[in-house]
Order: sequence, then structure tokens, then C-alpha cells
Amino acid sequence: MTNQSPLNPDALEAAAKATMGTVYGKLPAEEMHVAVARAAVSAYLAVAQPIVNSVEELDKLPHGTVIFNSLDEAVSKYGDDWYFPGIKHRFATVVSLPARVLYRQTEEATNGR
Repeated sequence: MTNQSPLNPDALEAAAKATMGTVYGKLPAEEMHVAVARAAVSAYLAVAQPIVNSVEELDKLPHGTVIFNSLDEAVSKYGDDWYFPGIKHRFATVVSLPARVLYRQTEEATNGR
């Protein structure tokens, strides 16, 4: 097992760019620390946990993806359907959009199913 960071590297790069854009902006010093933190976290989440707005985008997500739908429910994709965690093969659910992607299964992991 490799010792990899649990953080998304693409999201970290986006956060770093957003942070530098804020630092080199023209904000008063007392506002800068909040603005820098907000820019970094917002940019990170936009890449690491994107928003899904359409059924087409939802259908493209791989098996094993976990999302948080607009009804504040976490649901996971199993095959082509969405289920509440721990209730696979019993009751498929309808996903209320928009939804935020919390976890996206890697292709290596999905090839073994």
C-alpha cells in the first residue's frame, strides 16, 4: 500500500491557484485571511466534490459513486441504480438533483466488479 494523500491533487492545484489570486488581489489585510480560506476551500470542493445538475451527468458516474442529493440524503450507485447505503438490491431510490459527489470510485476498483 502506498502512502498517498487522501486529498484530491487536482482539487489542491485549483485551491492553490484560487488562493494566490486572492493573495495578490487588493483586499485589506484584516479581510484577506477569510478571503484566502474561502477561495481555497471553494476551489478545492468544486473539483473534489462537483455538483451534478442533470440526469445525463448522473448516469455517467461510475459504479460505487456516493452522492449527497438535494434532500440531504447520501445515496450510492450500484450498477445503474441508486440505493441508500447498506440497502443494496432492496429499494432503488430516485435521486433529487442537484447533488454533490462525495466519493467517486476509481476505474481500477470498478473493473473488478
